[in-house]
Amino acid sequence: MEGWDGVICGDADLALAIVSVLLANNLRELRLRQSIEASAKLLRDHNETLKDESAKLAESNRGLEHNLTLLQTSIGLFGSQGDEWFEKLHSKLSTLEDSFAPRAENERHAALVRGQVWTFLALNIDLDKDGKVNAAELDHLQNAYDTVDFSDLAKRAEEDPIPIRELHQRLVPVFGAASRPPMPSASQGRSRISQRISSAA
Repeated sequence: MEGWDGVICGDADLALAIVSVLLANNLRELRLRQSIEASAKLLRDHNETLKDESAKLAESNRGLEHNLTLLQTSIGLFGSQGDEWFEKLHSKLSTLEDSFAPRAENERHAALVRGQVWTFLALNIDLDKDGKVNAAELDHLQNAYDTVDFSDLAKRAEEDPIPIRELHQRLVPVFGAASRPPMPSASQGRSRISQRISSAA
């Protein structure tokens, strides 16, 4: 009888171990899926913003073309002098467009940087995907970006998690700089946060 009890206990332990492995694997896949979904949502929002900006730019261009057509028609009433004046105006307009080109490029770059910061925070810092950063996650971020001062947020994070948008505002200038600290991976973030929780316990 004792032999059968041992076999039954052994089978139960084996079944429990298998269930534990399956649950751990499912949990890991769920977290990965949540990270991917959060990143995809940020990219969709970013794309919608770019579409809106493109639509506004296209509308402005149509209005400008209409106004120029009216102006050209009006100037045409003055004959050859009007044509000469319009050529000068066209030259000035081309120069003006060239001067606006760098500004448009800067705006596109700024939008890209903002999207990169959102993605970085979602995948590497906000590991529990609640839109906020707790003390352990903030400590990990401070270690990765020691040139950014998060000291005023540290005490707040101990009592209440910090909304991720506040960190986004502080990191945009860092990501937009010519050189910046390397971004830590999500696995490094989980490891450091786990170490901190273990030491606190």
